[in-house]
This record gives sequence, C-alpha cells and structure tokens, in this order.
Amino acid sequence: MKDRKWFIEKFYTTDSGEDVELNDVICELENYLTLNENDIQMELLLHTFRANKIDSEAGDFEAHYQISEPIVSALKAMEWGYLELDILSFSIGHIKCYTTTVEMLNKAISLLETKYKEHKNYSDTKLRLYFNISLRLLRAKFYDNVNPEELEKLFTQCISAALAICKAKGFITYRTVLLTRQAIFNGNADKILECINGLRATEDTAWIKTTSDEIVEYCRCMGQDITKGLKNFMLGNRIQKRRQALGLSTMDFADAIGTTQTVVNEAERGANGFSVERLYAVANVLQVEMGYLFGDRACPPPNTIDNIKIYKMVKMMERMDEKEQQFILDIVKGYVKVSG
Repeated sequence: MKDRKWFIEKFYTTDSGEDVELNDVICELENYLTLNENDIQMELLLHTFRANKIDSEAGDFEAHYQISEPIVSALKAMEWGYLELDILSFSIGHIKCYTTTVEMLNKAISLLETKYKEHKNYSDTKLRLYFNISLRLLRAKFYDNVNPEELEKLFTQCISAALAICKAKGFITYRTVLLTRQAIFNGNADKILECINGLRATEDTAWIKTTSDEIVEYCRCMGQDITKGLKNFMLGNRIQKRRQALGLSTMDFADAIGTTQTVVNEAERGANGFSVERLYAVANVLQVEMGYLFGDRACPPPNTIDNIKIYKMVKMMERMDEKEQQFILDIVKGYVKVSG
C-alpha cells in the first residue's frame, strides 16, 4: 500500500509536467482511501489527479468546471498548507463561480504574502495563481455578469503581477501568453497579431495550440473590432483543425483545392487568406458549409474524404494534353465495362 508521501510526490511530478500514469495513481489512491476514508487531504489529491486526467484529454470548459467543484469543496473544508496552495494554483482557472474564484485567490495571496513569503517555490506558485486566473477573468468578461470596472481592475492587477514575475524569471512563453490574453481582454486586434507572431517564435507547440484555441474562442465575441489579419488567423485555425480531423496532409489538401503546400501552410498560420473562389473549394474538400469557416456554423463530425483521389486525378488530367486525357478516359470506360 502506498503512503501519503508517495501520493504527494506524484502530485508534484505531475505538476512539473513529467509523464505520470494517472490511471494507476488514481487507482492506488482510491485503494488507499478505502482504508483511510477520513484523510481529506488525500481526497483533495484524488480530485486533483482526476482533474489532471480531464485536462490532458479535453478542452471542454464544462468538464473542467465540473471536475473542479469537488476540489473547491474540499479546500473550503480544510486549513490550507502549501500543498493546498499549489493545488489551488492548478485549478483556480476552472472554478465555475466567479465570486468564489476571487475569494479563493485573495485568501491564497494573503497566505503567500504572510506565511509563505520565504518558501522556495513562492514566486512559482504566485505566478501560476495569477497566470491561471487571468484565463478565468478573461472568460468572465464574456460569460459572467460582472461589474466591468471591477473586473478590469482585477485583471490588470493579475496580469501586471504575473508579467513582473515572468520578467524576473525570464519566462518568455508565459509572458507572451499573458500579453495575448491582455490584448484579447482589451479588444486590441493589432496587438493580438503581434502576440501571435511572438508566440510562434517561442516554438512551444503545446502553448501555441492552447493559446490559438483561446484566441479563436474569445475573438468571436469582439465582433467588428477584428482586423483582416486576425480574421485570417481564425480562418486558418479552423481550416487546420478540420483538415487534421479528416486525416489530410497539407500536400494532399493543397492538391485537392488546386494550390501549393506553401500556400496552405501560410493560410493555416494566418499569414495570408484565400480567395472566395478558393474558399468554396476548401469548404467542399473539408465537407463543411462556408459558414463553418467563418465561425457561423457548427463543425460536422469528421468523416473520411472519399473523393480526395478524384480531386487529385482531375488535377493531374488538367496538366495532360487532349490526347493523353482521351487515353485515360478510354481506360476508365474499359474498366467500367469489364466491371459491369
């Protein structure tokens, strides 16, 4: 039977980004709690491991909200030590109730500044608190009924504090993500584009994808403030997601819509857009309505593209002269006749 120290070590291993078999850890902890059912700290860890598992499998906000509720309940029922502060710093961005989120943030910061100021992980925990709540505050702007002036004041305080720690620690990726969220919060499309380029320069694939999803989600709420460049980015992001869901390589996709792989790569990055005529071909190959490309329609379930070979064949025949085309057609007719 594993002991409490083993589970706490596993939490910090997971929190540091190291590969941990969460299913095994969760199963071990469930067994532990059958014999030690009154160990509320280990119950809290169990909820956190489950939340980690959800976090690694889905980007569904509702799933995050639901899995965070037992974490919040457990935290409310116990005295916070440093482990509890670390757990809160992980989960605070997913607390459903805005008021509860702010209350817990204030309590956490108060403890950090009084009891744990000299702790070796003080600045890292403080950064995670501010970094994760910045996303929750961004969601609050669009989804919660919150006093806008109070929200803006708190958001600015959190971003400023987190950026100061990033500067002191030299955290480039965290800093760029924070600046991107700030640009979205302020509705500054030009700044968002600048941040996107800065994020790409970090070559941090995981954060580029995560932040791209944030941008696409929240920029839809910005309406007419979105510039042409930002529209291209959002369009490219949707095209890339749908292409990948269908299992199409950029080369096959480029062949299917009658362009080059370079053009597709640039369009998916948002560097350039497509002509209206080309967009019709894009929608046709991706099996979506045009409205999906501009965020006005839901994405249909991904299906295998049966006609991709037909697109490639048509393109190949376009490069042939009339005699070669007739030769291919005769072969096809003969095959159909034999098959029939």
